Parts: sequence; structure tokens; C-alpha cells
Amino acid sequence: MSKGNTKSLAITCASGSFKGAFAHGVLSALEACRVQADAYAAASSSVIPTAWATIGKATVKIWESTLQMLL
Repeated sequence: MSKGNTKSLAITCASGSFKGAFAHGVLSALEACRVQADAYAAASSSVIPTAWATIGKATVKIWESTLQMLL
């Protein structure tokens, strides 16, 4: 968040199988819009994408490159 803004943003991501992939997509979209939270929470399958979001690396390029290998 910008220093002039007094509001905080926290993002929590659900767990469980495909919810992790959904969370990854949402985090990637937020990152593309330059939205970064002050705090993140995650469990199970959403832990890795959420950890990537905390360091600004939530891109979904890994999914795109995997798709290209399968085609």
C-alpha cells in the first residue's frame, strides 16, 4: 500500500485442491494490477502461490509453460 494511505489490506486464500490454482490466478491478477497486501494468510494448496505473492512473484507463467509442453 502507498505510504499516504492509512488503510491496510490483508488477503487470505482458501485451501484444498483446485482452490490453490484459483488463488494463484487471483494473486497473479492482483500483482499485475500492482496490488500488494500488508498481510497474507494461506493453508494447504494455496501456501506456495501466497508465498510467491508476498515477494511479488505470483505470476502464472508456470501454468502457461506447462500447458505449452502438453500441447
